[in-house]
Amino acid sequence: MVTLLARLGRDANGDWLARKSIPTAIRGAYRAHYGVQMDEEFRRPGNTPSALAWEVFHDWEAGIAVQIDRARSAVGPKGEWLRCREAQSLTREWRAWVFHRNRKRPKTTAAWEAFLAPVARARAARGQGGADDDASARHRVRTEVATLGRLSEFLAEAEIAVVGVGFDRFVDAVEEQFGRMQGTCRRREARAATQAEPHA
Repeated sequence: MVTLLARLGRDANGDWLARKSIPTAIRGAYRAHYGVQMDEEFRRPGNTPSALAWEVFHDWEAGIAVQIDRARSAVGPKGEWLRCREAQSLTREWRAWVFHRNRKRPKTTAAWEAFLAPVARARAARGQGGADDDASARHRVRTEVATLGRLSEFLAEAEIAVVGVGFDRFVDAVEEQFGRMQGTCRRREARAATQAEPHA
């Protein structure tokens, strides 16, 4: 389950505060049932004893988990048609999943190029034919991105069904995220090389 865990802490005024993110793919159903779309919020006065605050917080968190399960059941197997913004949000959850599971990721620019080579080959096939060929090549690009990103595994663990255009948007957002991660690695290597250069 990809839902980010709620963490109980204190806000700037000293009050107890926690937020729990609603999974992207069920936000529509959750809002329809409970009137909240993005995050559920827990608050208690700052003078609430610590033990009591934590006890009430755990009860609240358990209740939200039940509501999320009910919303997920309402979505059912038909899946979700994600808007662009929702696809970007789901991509952030995917990246958190990648880092949380400590999946092996390329550490150098050369490793990134090798990792993304299947995507590069699929991209190269675009523009070499008519519109049908381009559509087929785009499908191959998405297939390679979904495989490299282990998107089926991610969605299965999250118990999220994303279908049709929504799935294409999600894959495209992951492809963009791959490019950003590769660019970050390239800039890090460039800075390291600059710092290693002998000063005149």
